[in-house]
Amino acid sequence: MKKLVLSAILLALILPSIAFAQGEAKAAAGSIVLLGHIDFVGRYSAEDWDGYETYNLEHAVLGVAGRLGDNVDWCIVHAFAFTGPFGPVNSALGYPNNDEAGHLLDAKIDWHLTENFTLTAGRFIPPTSMTWNPHMMKVMHTINYPLINNGGLLPLIVPSPMYQTGVMLTAQASGLSLQVGNFNGNDTVGGYDIDDIAVLGLSNTMDIDKTKGTAAKIAYDAEGLHVAGWYFGEEASIQWDPATSVNGFADGKLDQWGVEVAYNSDSLLAQAQYLSSTLDLLDSNVDDNLVQSGWYAMLGYQVSNMQFIYRYDFVNLDQEELLIPEDYNEETAHTLGFNYLINPNVTLGVNYIFRDLEGVDANTDELAFILETNLF
Repeated sequence: MKKLVLSAILLALILPSIAFAQGEAKAAAGSIVLLGHIDFVGRYSAEDWDGYETYNLEHAVLGVAGRLGDNVDWCIVHAFAFTGPFGPVNSALGYPNNDEAGHLLDAKIDWHLTENFTLTAGRFIPPTSMTWNPHMMKVMHTINYPLINNGGLLPLIVPSPMYQTGVMLTAQASGLSLQVGNFNGNDTVGGYDIDDIAVLGLSNTMDIDKTKGTAAKIAYDAEGLHVAGWYFGEEASIQWDPATSVNGFADGKLDQWGVEVAYNSDSLLAQAQYLSSTLDLLDSNVDDNLVQSGWYAMLGYQVSNMQFIYRYDFVNLDQEELLIPEDYNEETAHTLGFNYLINPNVTLGVNYIFRDLEGVDANTDELAFILETNLF
């Protein structure tokens, strides 16, 4: 009995010191948080145009983030499935939304130089459109991305870069922020032909070090209000020459800019964005450029844990008719949405999208629902 009592006393003396040592180790190593995202989407579109009825796991993302010391943050995020904005068109074309090849998204270091300046290096999304990110209902409030982010059935807008490797400086003071960064360029590629109309895409999840792009964004945020303008410019390498319709390389210059505004309160949700994009084919004997533009406006009302959403989208895919005839170069959409916030991290949503593809008479409307969990 005496040995048991002595053992208990020694254990009581030792355990606090062990716990203290573990606490010191955790403090030295820094804090770590788990990041995750899953969305399950169901889509239905009428069959009179070879429509679709699909179940999609469009985004399955897992990551970790943490802090080292008191002035360095880090983040690593991997996607097991990552459809981006192409859920509707993938469903229409019969492409997989569930078994995309996994790849790295974020891998970045934030060094807080001072209270007002942060240097970011690694792989991350350059500062452009506020909705150009992994799908999050708390940001977009709708199942489909805006048309300016290629969320429609004609995904022909040359997108601004998504995940790229580079370096960026952020300055912040009194609600104002300025972000300026330089990144590996995007490899602009040609896709398949539809009635001699070339579909342009962008390898915006690949690191291409032949060219560099520069992004800059200035924003003001205060009490639910967000106002910003951004620019992205690049001396682009184009892997297809629309003047000759022959695979090859051509030089180009990509200039994109946008403005955005958003306001969130306990009951009101409002957003609007405008995009202008110009791809100048420098090596081509064609005088016209690929000039694109688009905008949307969204209004929502929240009561308790329910949201009612309306959004109107418009895009002009080829203002100078370089690739697309005038009678086929516009897409519009009206989105009616209802979201039920199960809790702050889980949303159940239903959308009906009235689509209008210029020159297409078929009923291309879509009914969609989503169950999304988000830890970002």
